[in-house]
Amino acid sequence: MSSLPVSRMSRVSRRRRRVAVVASTALVLTGLGSTAPLLAVEASPVDPEVVEVELVRTLELDDVGVVDPFSISASADGEQLFVAETSDPASIAVVGSMETEETRVPLAEPAAESDDFALDAASNEVLSADDYPGDIAVDDDGTVLGVSDDQLVTVDSDDVGDRLDVSLDGLLAGPAAGLAVDSAGTIYVGDPEGDRVLELDPGGTPTRILDLRAAGVGELVDLTVAPSGDQTDDPAELSLYVIDGADAETDQRLVKELSIDEPFAAAASIPTDTATLVQSLDTGNGITPSSPDSAGITWMSTKNRLVMADSEVNEYNYYAGVNLWGLSNARPPTVLSTGTTLGWSNEPTGIAFDAANGRIFTTDDNRKRIYEVSVGADGDPGTSDDSVIRSFDTTSYGNSDPEDVVYDATHNWLHIADGSNREVFTINPGPNGVFEGGGDDIITNFDVDVDGVRDPEGIAYDPVTDSLMIIDYRRLVTAEYNVGGGLRRFVDISASNGAHPAGGTWAPASSGSGISLWVVDRGVDSSSPRDGQLYELSVPGSGPPPTPQPDVDVAPSSVSFGPVQTGATTDRTVTVANTGTATLSVSSAATSGSGFSVASGGGSFTLAAGASHQVVVRFSPTAVQSYSGALTVNSDDPDEASVVVPLSGEGVSEPTGSGEVVLEATYSGGSSGSES
Repeated sequence: MSSLPVSRMSRVSRRRRRVAVVASTALVLTGLGSTAPLLAVEASPVDPEVVEVELVRTLELDDVGVVDPFSISASADGEQLFVAETSDPASIAVVGSMETEETRVPLAEPAAESDDFALDAASNEVLSADDYPGDIAVDDDGTVLGVSDDQLVTVDSDDVGDRLDVSLDGLLAGPAAGLAVDSAGTIYVGDPEGDRVLELDPGGTPTRILDLRAAGVGELVDLTVAPSGDQTDDPAELSLYVIDGADAETDQRLVKELSIDEPFAAAASIPTDTATLVQSLDTGNGITPSSPDSAGITWMSTKNRLVMADSEVNEYNYYAGVNLWGLSNARPPTVLSTGTTLGWSNEPTGIAFDAANGRIFTTDDNRKRIYEVSVGADGDPGTSDDSVIRSFDTTSYGNSDPEDVVYDATHNWLHIADGSNREVFTINPGPNGVFEGGGDDIITNFDVDVDGVRDPEGIAYDPVTDSLMIIDYRRLVTAEYNVGGGLRRFVDISASNGAHPAGGTWAPASSGSGISLWVVDRGVDSSSPRDGQLYELSVPGSGPPPTPQPDVDVAPSSVSFGPVQTGATTDRTVTVANTGTATLSVSSAATSGSGFSVASGGGSFTLAAGASHQVVVRFSPTAVQSYSGALTVNSDDPDEASVVVPLSGEGVSEPTGSGEVVLEATYSGGSSGSES
């Protein structure tokens, strides 16, 4: 797009400069005349509803050269943001809503942060206020509104209907910080000292107070209102775009998109399970080289290791040529290999592995691309023998923010998380078997925002349950879906005490049994602290079932025959059971010790899962003395291959009591086996 000419600029000393936006290809700067006569209207004595707004995304405008914004506005369709910044006062940056710079509007005179202007879509003009000392905005009809101190007024002199003169006394905690009007005439007035935005209807009656604190807004500098940046949303769905002068985490000046809808409440019918923290690894300080912004992770079965990607480390002065780490799944994980994606991408926000074809897939949310890369003969990603097979533009099918990717070997599909649009896209490569982002690919998608997932940054596929686990950057709650988009459950991962989970994968647990959900956390994104983390989480009901195994159980655990007359015999029954899930093979069941023998049921035998077998043990004393021995059962039980049952008895010369042969023996109950 060519630069947008601006002419006829008039200046006035202001407290701060503000922007109200239009979409235009030729902008003209004009001055406003004196304020028109006003019709005074007192604000209605109502108590506006307080609504806590949520952060949708932080726009990374520094990637397009906008580093110190002080004024913002948006085109009516939300496709363009107009941003003034102190670092380049000679122009206004025109930025695509998906964080791509389109052009700059040159200014006849350098702007100062004390200036104010508005862009009028109706007249295709840039307006400057000569006589009005506050912030201005222009509605769809070209009416110019202004707010100064505690008054909201109509500023322009054209006869465009009823005039506003609304007292905001008591509704603002300080001087207004921004003014915007949406297409329905709803008015938004920024209140920096209260970290909130006052919403008024077209007649000036306060309707809601939008509380910005939960979104991490530390100092409201300016605001505008425009359609949601989610390209899959209804165009009528609006967001606030604000300049935060002191972000609560980074203390930097950032542009943020905020949802002004009511916060999501999860349906009571959707179950929530709670994950248990197994271990954590400080990737920022606990490994070398450091990973301060760990963003993606996958399991590389051919190397028996985790592979972690960092999308920001190359921007720091301690970058050591590494943004990929091969990590053991031990306790604690150790670095087994390193690599770099800079040969094809400097922003690897996500990574996936296809073992059958020896390839990885990485997402790049700056270039909006997915790269398919062969790992070469050494089998390690990010080394010199890697080669890019192909890449494709994700915006071609509507994915404007590819944050993570997972390869689904069950169906030969890719599943991709779109952070800005809050969607999951699935790509079936079609008849030619090639992932192209178009062509004969079959591409479907489902919305996760409706289920409260505000920023899907990570995605993990479980082949056993054929499900997708979506990692939410904004909340310590993940959401599990079937591959068709049906919500199955939420999983609370707050045990990690994480800041911003960014990626996840299912991989073998460090215990050596079962699988865990391994999650990487970016901490404070793009910040100087080295605060990346890796968490291993045990999630109920996830992963492959245990390998079927036999489990021997022998009862009773000991047998005492008591006194038995010499020359007589007494039998007792011992039960061998298989309480496991696979066939048990018993190689022998035999006695040891004088006076004891197996009357029946000994030797070798097999037991199906749940089956049992009786072994009859006989005591035949030949002398007056105490006897001890054992019944030993040998089997293929993996953790109890041999079970020993102690045997005891007493040989006597005469019958006890009435002279009858004792046929009863006492023994302690219970099982000598332990369940696997």
